[in-house]
Amino acid sequence: MNLHWCGPRLSDIKGVSLFAKSTTIFGDGISNNTSFCFEHGHRINHNIINPNVDAFFIEKLTKEIDQNSDVKIMHYNPYFAYDYGDLVTSHSICLNARSVLAALQEKMEVKLWMSNYCDNIPSTVLPLSKCNPFELKKLFPDAKEFVVQKNVGSGGFGTSALTKLYFSIALCLLEKAGIINETKICHNPYNR
Repeated sequence: MNLHWCGPRLSDIKGVSLFAKSTTIFGDGISNNTSFCFEHGHRINHNIINPNVDAFFIEKLTKEIDQNSDVKIMHYNPYFAYDYGDLVTSHSICLNARSVLAALQEKMEVKLWMSNYCDNIPSTVLPLSKCNPFELKKLFPDAKEFVVQKNVGSGGFGTSALTKLYFSIALCLLEKAGIINETKICHNPYNR
């Protein structure tokens, strides 16, 4: 099978001999890798939506399909495969319906759904103004640490582990960066 990797980092498949080629945001541009940052000569923040990256993936993946009609594409995050058009989607594998992928991106919705099947770490949804040590201690009196998360995100983006010392600093930084305005709070009842 002619398998092609599509994702943010070439390093995600380092040491994996499964893929014939890769198209990535970050990569070396050699060893059958096509990299956005390598081709453009600068590194970007891939956590910020960049239409140039989508255009790059569409162009490079379409070109790969035109050159290799039997190619199959595996995506780091299959949700984005649908942004690259019907041709790319038709050559993508391990791809669920976009509605399923969208539902799985909503952390609190998944948590609620999964609570029917397994125990979950206690959590709540709070406006940013209520995200302070006093309010959180009222809700979770035994907790010593908290995790603040944006509802949609992956790879740690939009997530901070908070102890009392760093609580105010972290919230200010998250707010300043525009990462959160409504915060999801979880605490781990299984203390380390």
